[in-house]
Amino acid sequence: TERYFQLPGYEPVKAQEFVPRGGIPNLAAKFAAKKPLTVACFAGGNHAQGGWFQTFVDDLGKRHPDVEIRGLLADIHGGARGSGFSLYRFEHEVLRHKPDLIFVDFASDDTETNAESLWPTVEGIIRQAWHADPTTDLVFAYAFKTGMETDYAKGQCPGAVSAYERLADHYGVPSINMGYRVAAMARDGRLAIRATPEDAKQLADKPVFTNDGVYTSPAANGIYARVVAEDLA
Repeated sequence: TERYFQLPGYEPVKAQEFVPRGGIPNLAAKFAAKKPLTVACFAGGNHAQGGWFQTFVDDLGKRHPDVEIRGLLADIHGGARGSGFSLYRFEHEVLRHKPDLIFVDFASDDTETNAESLWPTVEGIIRQAWHADPTTDLVFAYAFKTGMETDYAKGQCPGAVSAYERLADHYGVPSINMGYRVAAMARDGRLAIRATPEDAKQLADKPVFTNDGVYTSPAANGIYARVVAEDLA
């Protein structure tokens, strides 16, 4: 006989597109002071092509033309996915550049990591950032991975995203769930999760999230950038 039960503190977290929590007040103050800013994206393997981030930085520059904004993309090759490895490159590739805002986007790469292993890693990212500069604003960004639509259809976050959300609650870090909107668009028939370029020709104007099941399409990157821009507006 096998019996299963849910440990307290490990339950799936309710899925939401944007949870502001403590917000990004330091960045807002720096914009008001018209100081030069560095915005960084500390990301995993499925962002090796640049993804949504540069589109977001360009849009930010258009909305704040009187502020010098530098974008810093600190992603990594898909062969070294997950936050566990990237924790050790955080200082060299991100913090030494003194960023004002950091997006942490590893949840879609951490899907095979259990919460007990994930929590110390993500907590280490938070503590390193605020030890280096307490005025640095952090935002957790959750990309979509094929298969996550099942959890989102139930109104709950996938396991890795739930683990991030518990730490985000504890430290007051805002979170943007781009995957939540992707899953909603797929449920509504407004997006195809996967289709080859040849198959996509039969879908008229419907965007395709991925052609190969791993890397996001340009259309998907555009959706990600729009979600982040709208939620942080």
